[in-house]
Amino acid sequence: MQKFSQSYYVTGHDMDLSYRMVPMSALAYFEDCFARYAASKFLAAFDIVDRGLYWIISEIDIRFEGDLPFWSESFQVDLWISEKSRIKIFCDFTMSYRGKVFARGNSCWVVMDKNRHRPYSTALLDGKMDVIEELAVGPHEKFGLNDSGNVLHTLTHQVNMGDIDFNRHVNNRTYLNLAVACHSETFGFDNTIKSIKVRFMQECFMGDTLVCTEYGLGDNVCSYKLEKGDATVCNIILEWEALGEKQTAIEEYPLAVRE
Repeated sequence: MQKFSQSYYVTGHDMDLSYRMVPMSALAYFEDCFARYAASKFLAAFDIVDRGLYWIISEIDIRFEGDLPFWSESFQVDLWISEKSRIKIFCDFTMSYRGKVFARGNSCWVVMDKNRHRPYSTALLDGKMDVIEELAVGPHEKFGLNDSGNVLHTLTHQVNMGDIDFNRHVNNRTYLNLAVACHSETFGFDNTIKSIKVRFMQECFMGDTLVCTEYGLGDNVCSYKLEKGDATVCNIILEWEALGEKQTAIEEYPLAVRE
């Protein structure tokens, strides 16, 4: 059994002030790679929608190592199914460029029955998505919201068309954008994300009002609770680190793109 691999290029939309890939965009690239893997097995969203089924991601854990690739550089996502239960699959992954891993993580996925509003059996995947017993970052463990810290910021956002994905749900990256938006311009320019943990708990739709509350947990770690009314829809934990000068070495930029 082989891992599924896909190559990408860092686009201008996913570039930070040091011309390197924004850590938050790793979620989008991973989800695209998973969608391509599902499509290769005839299990993509458009393959199963006529059966009243659709994919959801319920959790993801991403950890970054060293520098991320520059704008226009090629990088590779490798993923594999590392564990499967009756209603869940766990997909682990790594991201690498220049032969070195710069991100690794795991995620939990469920196929949902639209009519019953219940998870569908993973028997649907038998013989198509095989398990490779290898863990990218360790055991798959749930995490809960830690709201024991001080409340740092609160942000209110009304869902608009720019937040909606092809399922007519709020795009996963919107939640991360709201969490990051809690920070000041100075903090955002001087720091970068070292790790991301997200637990998606409820779907949101056009016109919903989301409230994001940020809690400071110390040691450059913040947790975020996103709520719709009285319901928690998403929990996020971000670990930050000072950007410093290590990511501004433009002399390391590959000039082959200019040739």
